[in-house]
Amino acid sequence: DIVAVAGLGGIGFTVSLLMNELAYAKQPQVAVEGTLAVLIASVIAAVIGVILTAIRARHYRSIDA
Repeated sequence: DIVAVAGLGGIGFTVSLLMNELAYAKQPQVAVEGTLAVLIASVIAAVIGVILTAIRARHYRSIDA
């Protein structure tokens, strides 16, 4: 359960990294690359969290059955 929640927590954590636009205001290409990397990481974290949560839900349903 903790691993699944940690995967979902990665979504919120990576959102704060979007602040790279402020850090790289004078280097727009670097800011765009950083933003893209953060968005990709957020999607990956969401997918991992959903998969792990689905696996855990299936496990608990099999216990109840």
